[in-house]
Amino acid sequence: MALSIIDELKRRLNLIGEKQKTELAFWKREIGIYMDWYEGHLKDLYGVPAPKEKDKIKSYSPEENAIRTWAKVDGDKYVNHLAIPYDYFKGMKLLDVGCGPIPYALTFTGCTIWGLDQLISGYKRLGFPLDNYDERLTYIQGGAENIPVEDNFFDAVISVNAIDHVDDFPKACKEIMRVLKPEGILRIETHYHEPTVCEPWVLTDKMIKENFKPIGIKKIKETKFADIYPEYAKSSKEKLVVWSNKS
Repeated sequence: MALSIIDELKRRLNLIGEKQKTELAFWKREIGIYMDWYEGHLKDLYGVPAPKEKDKIKSYSPEENAIRTWAKVDGDKYVNHLAIPYDYFKGMKLLDVGCGPIPYALTFTGCTIWGLDQLISGYKRLGFPLDNYDERLTYIQGGAENIPVEDNFFDAVISVNAIDHVDDFPKACKEIMRVLKPEGILRIETHYHEPTVCEPWVLTDKMIKENFKPIGIKKIKETKFADIYPEYAKSSKEKLVVWSNKS
């Protein structure tokens, strides 16, 4: 029997709620992993060697010291994953879609940054110091399907291994294009994989091209997921693909 509209809405809300709980449980575990890495109990984390004493931040609680040190030592992640220089967005208003609790976008110099994520308040409850990272970075709580800013607001939009987490991929793509200026830059890293609770979208080249067709998006580079995150790879077919409307 087909579900009623109300039952279908309830089903979708339950799925969204489960996804958010699972996401926050992941980030809670990450704090413990950061602490093990900070203390040297892990030789490396995602290929990043445990920090030397001179690189450790020590002015906060043990948890926050570990979080801030990880953000510092792994700070070049976005530059490396998106394959662009630090000053690529100089003078621009930049949106990071699915920014998460680590301020990786701060690696980009000379720009003003907004971080969009549904779980901002949850990250704060877990102990991530979102309000104290850097005044260049403003957080927006919300989903990519309904970004609370006016049309053509951003000069550039990025997303790094996050857009497969959205609730409605086609709607999120339309909304991203709405808030991006007509000549603005879109540069995203997408994760191709089998569906999971937190990553429900099985993305393909065709889906990316079709949903971002109005801005002429093109593939920039492709990397095996296992080459970067061997701990999390479930299949040799998983890959990370960078797309952009600019060369």
